[in-house]
Amino acid sequence: ISAFQQAEFVQLYVRHSRTIESASATRAPKKKFNEYLVFSEIDYVCHHGGKDYKTTSTGKRPHQKTYQMGCQFRVKVRCSQNGQVLFIKAIENDHNHEISEKAFKHHPRQRRLSEPSVKEAKNMLEVKANKKMVQQHIFKQSGKVVILKDLHNLASKDKRNEVINVSTLVEEMKKVNGAFVEVSKDESDTLSSVYFQTQEWKNTYARYPELVLIDATYKLNNLRMPLYIMMVVDGNGESEVVGLWLVVHEDKVTISHLMDVFMKHNDTSNTRCIMADKDFTERDVFAQKIPSAELMICLFHTLRTFRREITPEKVGINAAQKVAVLEIINKLVYARDEEEYSKLYQRLKDTKLKQVIQYFDDNWHGIREQWVEGLKREACHYLNSTNNRIESINQKIKSVVTKHSSLLTFFRDLMKCFDSLSLERDHRALAVFEKCAVDVLPANYCLSQYQQFLTPYAYSFVVKQFESSDKVKIVVNLNGDHSSIDVYSNGKKLLTTDCGCNCGFYTAMELPCKHIFALRVQTKLDIFEAKLCAVRWTRGYYRSSHRVFSTTNDCSANVEVCSIDRLPVARVLSQREKYRKVFDLSQKLASIASDISTREFSYAVECLEKIVRSWEQGKHVKVEIVEESCLGDANDLLVDHQQDDDKDISDDLLGKPSTDSLFDNTDCKHGNSHHQADLSDNSGDVLSDNPYVMDSDNDIPAISADSSNALVLPADNPSVVFADNDNPPAIPADNDNPPTIPADSDIPLAIPADSNNPPAIPADNDNPPTIPADSDIPLAIPADSNNPPAIPTDSNNLPVISSDSDNPIDVDLTSDKPSPDFVDLTSITLPPKTKKRGRPKGANLTVIGLPKKKNCIGRPVKFLLKPNAERERQILSWMLPDHLIEKALSGERLESNEIGSSLHLKSNLLDENVNWVSVEDFFTDGAWSRITDAMMELENAPKWICYTCSRDLTLSTSVACDSCLNWYHLNCVGLTSAPKKAVWFCRLVLWNSSKGE
Repeated sequence: ISAFQQAEFVQLYVRHSRTIESASATRAPKKKFNEYLVFSEIDYVCHHGGKDYKTTSTGKRPHQKTYQMGCQFRVKVRCSQNGQVLFIKAIENDHNHEISEKAFKHHPRQRRLSEPSVKEAKNMLEVKANKKMVQQHIFKQSGKVVILKDLHNLASKDKRNEVINVSTLVEEMKKVNGAFVEVSKDESDTLSSVYFQTQEWKNTYARYPELVLIDATYKLNNLRMPLYIMMVVDGNGESEVVGLWLVVHEDKVTISHLMDVFMKHNDTSNTRCIMADKDFTERDVFAQKIPSAELMICLFHTLRTFRREITPEKVGINAAQKVAVLEIINKLVYARDEEEYSKLYQRLKDTKLKQVIQYFDDNWHGIREQWVEGLKREACHYLNSTNNRIESINQKIKSVVTKHSSLLTFFRDLMKCFDSLSLERDHRALAVFEKCAVDVLPANYCLSQYQQFLTPYAYSFVVKQFESSDKVKIVVNLNGDHSSIDVYSNGKKLLTTDCGCNCGFYTAMELPCKHIFALRVQTKLDIFEAKLCAVRWTRGYYRSSHRVFSTTNDCSANVEVCSIDRLPVARVLSQREKYRKVFDLSQKLASIASDISTREFSYAVECLEKIVRSWEQGKHVKVEIVEESCLGDANDLLVDHQQDDDKDISDDLLGKPSTDSLFDNTDCKHGNSHHQADLSDNSGDVLSDNPYVMDSDNDIPAISADSSNALVLPADNPSVVFADNDNPPAIPADNDNPPTIPADSDIPLAIPADSNNPPAIPADNDNPPTIPADSDIPLAIPADSNNPPAIPTDSNNLPVISSDSDNPIDVDLTSDKPSPDFVDLTSITLPPKTKKRGRPKGANLTVIGLPKKKNCIGRPVKFLLKPNAERERQILSWMLPDHLIEKALSGERLESNEIGSSLHLKSNLLDENVNWVSVEDFFTDGAWSRITDAMMELENAPKWICYTCSRDLTLSTSVACDSCLNWYHLNCVGLTSAPKKAVWFCRLVLWNSSKGE
């Protein structure tokens, strides 16, 4: 059969068979069968035939296909009369499909690989070889046709049954030599953060603690947990990782906790500078935890933040003003000293843009020493202005770690990447001591001493400083028998001695600068001085501190689990704190909403719009959870205060709700906060239109859609329910006949947080609780309990929840008997997975948002070189509003009454390159006569103003753009003198051309 399949290119399978045992027991009990036979009957059919295929699909997967096409080919194999051999009894050689060698090789059974081929393919896929290259390699080696989907299934086959939870992640981390792991969870036993550090990383930080770089990278795991990397710079300029954080929430509580963990296991007293991101959440945590360290903001992140925050939408400026402001701020970032900064700051204030100036003063001006390049002299940053070292590591990580991979796969690949980078650094460290340069030593003997004393990285800086020392200005002051020497840089006097200098290089690098060299040459002192070099840059310290020369034994792993206290503080939040808290939640909401389908997205947006409208009107908003199967149309799920009283609600929509699905209720009008309450109707029946009509089956009050009680919806999917606070149901005024609620009812009522004297709840079921008519304090009645448990509260009547955040629990994973404080890692749940999402990218602008001067997609052209249609549109834009321009260009001639008061001529029309008469055909005779009169008035009294500041051009020197013909003051476009080029384009034109406009 196998040979027949290969020869005829037909794939067969067994449609019917009968074993020897079955035949002996039923059909031929007296026949003696050959003991080597297994079957007495076999029917082979084509894989396109056999049983008639009848689909059971319900239409949910409409693109499914089958190989079964009703082919009648069949081979019947039967046992001989004597029971000794099998023979072919009949062949029905009738195919209803194409037979070819290529089609045969593409059949799934023929694509199966042998065990050696499978092993080889797995090895190649494990090292992330290109699947197309693997595919062709297998075809050349075995002749097997393998599609890319087969390789994907092969790679994921072993991962399908892989258990991924906190426990397995910790076990994987424990495999790393000397690993220290601390897992943090929140009050709901959900993973909050993971801290990871090895003993080797601790030793590296202890030897080079002066500068710490920290930044995050994203989209590396399917839980969308950002990876924070802490890094230092060693004695040879190599970047060394000293800590990793995986966080769920990038908030102050989590970052503060992780910093506490880092400080618990590392001595941070010698850290002098920390470089982070301006956007880094709660970056002031570093200042609080390590007050002795100077904070620095990454240059790249500084420019990017300005680009994102200074926009027309956020600060209310136009495009030209944005370009002018960013020009000034870009120069502020690179200011060399306080004097230059002050001049540029004054230029920014001269723009009179209040929102921009306020934003700058509130967020940047007070911390200018952290982000202005020339003011970072006090920080020991070793000439690191950006976090490019971490960005370089992030790029290498993303080349190894597959985006959105599982947590286990992510960590394994991450450690492979780190091991590879560590191996390369070890090789370069060995080369420092095992290799020497083949070129001759420097002619200057003192420089050769520096070469033998310092690491190659540090020596390269010293050589450059010495070579430029002859350009330093030295002034010798003679005063009788005494003389003094002054050193100048950029026209300013420095405090330079033979053993120190206050210049930026010496402060940042702790290596001899060109000013010290010039002074020592002038005073005929020896160029070499070991005290001028920090110990961290010496060869001896580098050799003694590097791991490649260490003989330290392996260390065991250490694991801890602790809880993070996220309870709200019992105080009144400020407006800014409220905004920040809701803003963080809104960002998470936007991130989740961007991943859902279009239909679900529309429904989610509608829910949010309902919430916004209700809060604006001071309405209550309550959220219930519904089953996904009950989602239906969004209009069926959204019930608000505007619904009709007689709207029907079906049994299919109102399923049995969850008893723990209600969020905290907030009265937006009065600001009263209530504790979480369970308002679910466990009966699941259709609710009555009358809020006080009793349900005869359950003997409980029903709730209508428009009552003040929340409409209950099924669980597991969020929907929004709105209570009409303006029209609450009436409560009888007679205290003797209050509305009653049966004691066995499982509909609880909420107790407000500010209630100090809640009414008593009788325990007797025969005497249900009553509500006084003049009281607005509802009751909380726990379901299925006559004696509700007491809830401990603090002085502000807030529920008190205990937390062990101050007492981390040591977990011994090797012990068979759990300790009293043992925490099972398997009880900690992971945050939900997130779908993959791409983001648009562009590279036509600089980091701060200004158009690149080179490599623009479209280059601007002079006004005269533009096409006629474009010139006419631009001329019309100097006369009319946009809606009239579109009407004129559509072919309709504009009437005199249409242009009316809309006619506003700009001075651009007076430019010698503009032929404004060319647009006459767009107007009627009457309308054109009005435009001609207006042009004569403009020519007699022209008004030339700056396009950026809208002030008179005569106030200062100005320049005109050769494309848009707008005029600018030189200082408004960041120029100090007239452009030397014959053709000059403003930033606004460059911006639009870079976007293809």
